Amino acid sequence: MELAVTTVFVSPIVKLLIAKVLTYCSDEIALVRGVKGELEKLSEKLELIDAVLHDAEKRQVENDRLVRLWLKKLKDVAYDAEDILNELQYRDLRCKMKNVSIFLRLLPSKPFGFGCKIAHKIKDVHRKLVEITQGMEKFKFIKQMGSSGSNTAMNENIPETSSHISDSAAVVGRKDDISRILDLLIDSRAKCNQESYSVVRITGMGGIGKTTLAQLVWKELADDHFKVKIWVSVSRKSNVKEIFWDLLESNFDRQSSMDAIENRLKERFKVGKCLVVLDDVWTNYGIDVEKLLKVLLSGMRIEGSKIVMTAKC
Repeated sequence: MELAVTTVFVSPIVKLLIAKVLTYCSDEIALVRGVKGELEKLSEKLELIDAVLHDAEKRQVENDRLVRLWLKKLKDVAYDAEDILNELQYRDLRCKMKNVSIFLRLLPSKPFGFGCKIAHKIKDVHRKLVEITQGMEKFKFIKQMGSSGSNTAMNENIPETSSHISDSAAVVGRKDDISRILDLLIDSRAKCNQESYSVVRITGMGGIGKTTLAQLVWKELADDHFKVKIWVSVSRKSNVKEIFWDLLESNFDRQSSMDAIENRLKERFKVGKCLVVLDDVWTNYGIDVEKLLKVLLSGMRIEGSKIVMTAKC
């Protein structure tokens, strides 16, 4: 008998909260009396926690029960923080709809008005985050390096992905998503919808399982449906030429011109229907995605050939 263990992933919501808080701190909405200072404290704690989440989430997968409980507690507090920020945003939108001047919104007439109430709520969340950061010290998490530095150095720390998926539990809750993507990839299913797509994009925040979903779809596709199936991990590639090398999967002369490489790709794609998965595409790291897709589609002339691309939004 096996015990099913649910993993807890908090990094996506924490990153979203940091982005929201920073936006509010630079906007007039945060100037409601007492709120901006509290938001800045909240941001500091969230960034401190975010730096260790990669290691924490990895360790819980390795069956560290205490880390999993710590992450669950963090997730509950993160949702509390999200509710408060949504409330702050809603209040701001209401004021704008009523054409209330910024000056009046910043100075509530009642000392215990909205600004005071929301500030107390943020303080309460901040207090809980302080407890969580104190609790995380005993785990001795490894801090993730910041975004500074060259793209090459950053890419060296990004693991290559592949089409292989070993965790059978990953399919839980994904069956509908898998079925929808298969509908777009398999012609017989697509015809029922009267629409056909050459490129299927799976987008979302980092950590929500885009690669896992693509791996599950790859696993479901029968080997005889596509004559050629190629998986390319794009995140470590700094230019389009490196991606093409992986697509060719051969010892083709690396000094060849782009024209020669593109012609070689077209020859390879001529054998039949092709499926190309471009996983973990970083649109802001030197890869011209639209140009890449255009070149690939021009070579994939066989009807029914498809491209699946996962990317951060």
